[in-house]
Amino acid sequence: REAGMAERRKLVEGKPWDPDVVPGLRPLLQMLSADVESHTPDGDLIWVQCDGLARLDRLMEVTDEDLFSTLFLMCELRQDHLDRLSEKSGQLRQAIQVRDLAGLSVTGLLRDRAVMGRLQSVLKVVNVAYPETLRKLVLMNLPTGFGLLWAALKPLLNARIQQKFIFLGGEDPISQLHALAGNICLEALVRARLTARGGGGSAASAGAVASELEVPAGSSEYSCLRMERGDLAEWSFRVGGGKGMRFSVQFYSDSASSPSSTVLPPAVVASTASGTHRAMQSGLLWFTWSNLGAFSRSKRVEGLRVARCAVFA
Repeated sequence: REAGMAERRKLVEGKPWDPDVVPGLRPLLQMLSADVESHTPDGDLIWVQCDGLARLDRLMEVTDEDLFSTLFLMCELRQDHLDRLSEKSGQLRQAIQVRDLAGLSVTGLLRDRAVMGRLQSVLKVVNVAYPETLRKLVLMNLPTGFGLLWAALKPLLNARIQQKFIFLGGEDPISQLHALAGNICLEALVRARLTARGGGGSAASAGAVASELEVPAGSSEYSCLRMERGDLAEWSFRVGGGKGMRFSVQFYSDSASSPSSTVLPPAVVASTASGTHRAMQSGLLWFTWSNLGAFSRSKRVEGLRVARCAVFA
């Protein structure tokens, strides 16, 4: 095993952290609905993965040889990248991994032995074989029955790895995530969700906003807009598929010393909504549509328009 790791390290040593460096990694990340190319201001790598939107059917079509060859080489590339960041900064740089479980069917996952077997194997490779790369692993939007899934996976994790898990709960996981990893991580979450729904590529990386969002029963959907001081943001949308849903707007400053502010408190939008916000400092304008009170009916955000106007002096 040590010899294999050394050989893989030689293949990626000194190369940039870029999914295209590892054969098969970019399509694999697309299957996993993962965004992995951002860093915190301190230099930690941000890895956001939307497990509830993952294309497990396509993942199961990949052979074990191809899958684990890609994963092992990716882990070596990530380790080399973090080592170089650590040497340059003089401080240990690691990865912050965020797993968004919204939409994950725990019952369906547990019943599929083939998927569970592969999941357990992948978990051993990524989180056990390379534990030194991980600073913390954040789980958010925990689905119904998550306790059963955790009971099945927890024995695969040693005590050191388990201590790195953070479970976000309550009605505002976004503010909790912001406190842990900042605005760049929130932007990565929106990009990962957008890419998973077919709006990825350069559009997602450039901060595109989907014009329509499906909000399943019992879940929330998000969008965001990066703003500089003086920018004016405008938004408008309509609600389809039901009697309305809760909508709110929050502003998260880029400055760690400035608290977040509520632009629009949660309120039910029955048909259409629009608004504006002028940024007094740089940060992220965050939109949340919540369908948490519904049990069976999905709702839609239609005709969504989010625009940023010129900066004033």
